[in-house]
Amino acid sequence: MSKFEELQKRLEELSPIPVNMPKLYLLGDTGAGKTTIVRKILGTDDYKFPSVQQKRTTVAVTEYVLSRDLPYKATYIFKTENQVIEFVNEILEIATEKAYVSYQKNALNVDDIAETLEETPDERFRLKYILSTEQLKEVAEKIAEMLPQLNASIETLQKELQSKEDELGVIVDLALEQQKTELDKIKEIIIANIKCKVAELCNGFNLFSDSDHYQHSSSKQKDFIEQAKKLLSSAKNSVSPVIEYARLQGNLLANWLPKDAELVLIDGEGIGHDTREASRLSARHLDYFHFADSIALVEESKKPFASGGKSAIEGIIRNGYLDKFSLIFSKLDEVEVSDMEDDAERLDQIRAVKKGFGNVTNALKEEGIELNLNNDRSFYLSHMKDKEVSQINADEIQKLISGIKNAFDEDKPQFVEPKYDYEMLSSFLAKSSDNFTRKWNRLLDLKQWQTIKAFNRVELTNLIFKNTPKLTYL
Repeated sequence: MSKFEELQKRLEELSPIPVNMPKLYLLGDTGAGKTTIVRKILGTDDYKFPSVQQKRTTVAVTEYVLSRDLPYKATYIFKTENQVIEFVNEILEIATEKAYVSYQKNALNVDDIAETLEETPDERFRLKYILSTEQLKEVAEKIAEMLPQLNASIETLQKELQSKEDELGVIVDLALEQQKTELDKIKEIIIANIKCKVAELCNGFNLFSDSDHYQHSSSKQKDFIEQAKKLLSSAKNSVSPVIEYARLQGNLLANWLPKDAELVLIDGEGIGHDTREASRLSARHLDYFHFADSIALVEESKKPFASGGKSAIEGIIRNGYLDKFSLIFSKLDEVEVSDMEDDAERLDQIRAVKKGFGNVTNALKEEGIELNLNNDRSFYLSHMKDKEVSQINADEIQKLISGIKNAFDEDKPQFVEPKYDYEMLSSFLAKSSDNFTRKWNRLLDLKQWQTIKAFNRVELTNLIFKNTPKLTYL
């Protein structure tokens, strides 16, 4: 069972999704406007929830189970202690190494160390949300106090190993291992502060000691959202970095949506945080593609497919999810066209976006990927930062939700889960190994003795086995 399946199984035990409720998975580049769209659907602009910033904001994947008939209830699955410790170790190691470089240059600054402690380089774990500025500075001071001892260890190792300048990184790593006791003490301070903040915001919840989850509910929307903000906010005084997954349910539907609207809205991590996603979509999205009934890629109209959008489309099609795919072009108002009446301007802006999209479809076609997207699966949103939702935007979003519901109501083939006979695996591997050996023996019988002698050389034998799948007998 995958990690995603385990999370879903746990959530279904704690807060099951009602039957016959379609699921929409939103993905897109950082800053494309995914979370802004979520705000409009939830009608939570006044509460400034979820967080919207021009940087990576959604770290904990959040499901919104939306129905006017559901009570307000939130369930949060926390990261494991090992997961959090790994992030903290990464931050500590980077901060200590940078501090050591400054120490060597006599340019050590505690504030600079504290800034390095704020988050991991990929922004997947932000310590600055949980720890206060004073707490980060306290940890930075502890690192500064350790540097003379670290420097002495490095100098000793350099003499003992007679290392060269280009081997300094290895020496620093070895020296950090020798300072493990001191680093562990610093790590314990950080973990204690994290646990304290979780207890403060979660009614005394004991992180890593109590259950793996925390829940809260309310009869009032305002109180419910205010509590959810404390846990999920992308800002100071939040514990969102230690939350693995969240499911919020209730009447969180904007007033302009139909009374009978029901939807599971999944706001996941943006694409493009990892530069590798510009050429290949991360496999972490595939579970959501299978889980969801519809996949909507959000792209900025002014500069569509500038980052990971093209690779996202390629990943969706190659994995067989084209029938679930829709495109949402956000920030249409930012597309510059000639001055004209509002209606004509919008049409001209859409034409400009379609032209850019045509270039992407042609590029995909050259790579052997056919993308024929009907007009009813393309949506154009503008002025989404306005407080009031315009009729055009309301129509577009309602058309999106209606399309998902209609597709969900159609008869669909059921997924057949494969069954594996592990009892037969041992004999199968043994047979495969015998076939492999017989094949190589036949090939060697045809060769001269010099060739066979070459195969007996250690270097070549190691090379062969390095590139040969290992066969394990059970």
